[in-house]
Amino acid sequence: MPEYKTITAVIKPALERKLTLGESVLLDECAESGLSREAVFGKMKKQFDVMKKAAEDASAPGVEGPLYFGDAYKIKQGIEKGIIPNDMTARAVQIAVAVNGWNSLSGKVVATPTGGSCGILPGVIISAQKEWGYDDDKAVMAIFAGAGMGIPIAYNGTLSGSVGGCQAECGSAAAMAAAALTDLRGGTPEMCAHAFAIACKASMGLICDPIGTVSCPCVKRNGMFAAVAISAAYMALSGVESIIPPDEMLTAFCSVSLDVAKKFNKLEYKVGVQCTPFACSLDPKLFRH
Repeated sequence: MPEYKTITAVIKPALERKLTLGESVLLDECAESGLSREAVFGKMKKQFDVMKKAAEDASAPGVEGPLYFGDAYKIKQGIEKGIIPNDMTARAVQIAVAVNGWNSLSGKVVATPTGGSCGILPGVIISAQKEWGYDDDKAVMAIFAGAGMGIPIAYNGTLSGSVGGCQAECGSAAAMAAAALTDLRGGTPEMCAHAFAIACKASMGLICDPIGTVSCPCVKRNGMFAAVAISAAYMALSGVESIIPPDEMLTAFCSVSLDVAKKFNKLEYKVGVQCTPFACSLDPKLFRH
């Protein structure tokens, strides 16, 4: 993993090399790991294959479990029946819900950056493929851009929901996906950084409060934050910049994430939706495998 401690550290090499952010991150990963470009790229492509398979398998009818009632299939039907528009955002929401729902049922997923947020980046990138016809190689290269932008969060804060709330999971995933989509659409490294910063703002203070399993509220949050990522990328691609510089936004984001769990620590007591009468009424046996 390249030692990116700031957002500047991620984008500066790309600017110096006059490469896209994804291509630059790939080169840095090759240098750090000692592996060839083909090996590093091939590993990421295999992970993308897992993402696509999870999205497909989890969108089938009858995919249900405790507190997950086939929501991905319902949204898919909503799109196919014209109840909701067949556009990129709707498809991204559907895929994000599908993949994270699959995770809640112990299906095979890729942590991006965690299991609790594993639907967001696939939702954004797979839906962008359908929207604009990108091949898998282009999509995979964009994922490198998103991955690179997640590293400074790991260095300065946390990607763990138990430590930093759902902000650390869904917020980080949305910021990474926003940067990835911006890169995929030909945005500059600076635009990727602003997309990252804009997306970070949307999740500040989000707590981690799953009930029973990660089926609730995590799955629906994945759908919501896929839409956040797309919105942030669209802003950045249009020339909108984060008023707070990206490195300063990173610091603020990580600071809040580390502070939030001090008050809302699900490991010590119930928080958020865990305190609702519905959650308190659930039989723990329902969630035993």
